Amino acid sequence: MVSPGVVPPELTASLKALAPLLPEASRRASAALEWILNRALPARDEPHDGKLTGDGFPVELVFSSLDTAIRYTCEVPGLAPKQRLNYACRLSEALGQPLRFPLARLQEGCASLEWGAWLGGRHTATTDRYKVYAEAPDALTPAAISELNLALGDYRTLLESHAYALRIAGFAPGSQRLELYFRGRGLEPRELRGLLQFSGLADQQENLFSLLEAASRQPARVRLPGNQHGFSISLDPRGELDMFTFFVFARSLFGADPVTRSALLTLSESRGWNLEHYAAVSALLQRRQTRGPHHGIVSFIVKRHDLPGVSIGLRPGIA
Repeated sequence: MVSPGVVPPELTASLKALAPLLPEASRRASAALEWILNRALPARDEPHDGKLTGDGFPVELVFSSLDTAIRYTCEVPGLAPKQRLNYACRLSEALGQPLRFPLARLQEGCASLEWGAWLGGRHTATTDRYKVYAEAPDALTPAAISELNLALGDYRTLLESHAYALRIAGFAPGSQRLELYFRGRGLEPRELRGLLQFSGLADQQENLFSLLEAASRQPARVRLPGNQHGFSISLDPRGELDMFTFFVFARSLFGADPVTRSALLTLSESRGWNLEHYAAVSALLQRRQTRGPHHGIVSFIVKRHDLPGVSIGLRPGIA
């Protein structure tokens, strides 16, 4: 059981809703979150002021159509943003996954950061995995660029593009995967096709556009839904790209929370996905006591040899 003195009531309610569906994964996630929040949130009675969710709530849950793992991302507050990356790495190590962040110079020499770093978790019935997300400064130093070029290898030209801006670098010590997240305002369909081809996933273009059109009910081949887009590439330890993700805000894709929930569950049923874990937690939004959208970013995930899937970020609601 999670402690109400450490874990916010909204998050406690969400974990309770997950327990009947995923008892062991829920237990593992609850224990990890209580441990993380007990160390990362020393001022729990103060107003939320983080950058992770729309109202600053310190935890976002993430649900994927690809599996039923319990995922989340946590703020690392209580420290200056420039100190949070080292602390997030120490938290990961204390949780049993020693981490040496591969981009040691990413934040070097920057004047300021907005949020610094986040810590993510992923739990199944038998495993616990963690991931550290580091904010990329607006202005990268030459040393940081050199380090990124080496890490990106064949994909380093992304850093040279004026159309895309690196925003986040994520590293998972368990798999040694590095994921680079870019912002691309107002992407056109031809640009998305070009990015898939650049990523070696040209054969997945029609599958992705078919999914985008089924989700948005708009001709994505003519105009992509929304006007704020992003994407990421995931590199394995050999530097080979095996996953591309396209991001769009749920509000611009679907609308308000009830519409988003209905659209995602309808899409899930038509595609044969299992989003029962998302359905159970998002049902709590019917009784929410806070304003503003709870759904965050919808991610369209493209892997080799698999049909694309989706994931959705959700700010927990209250019971």
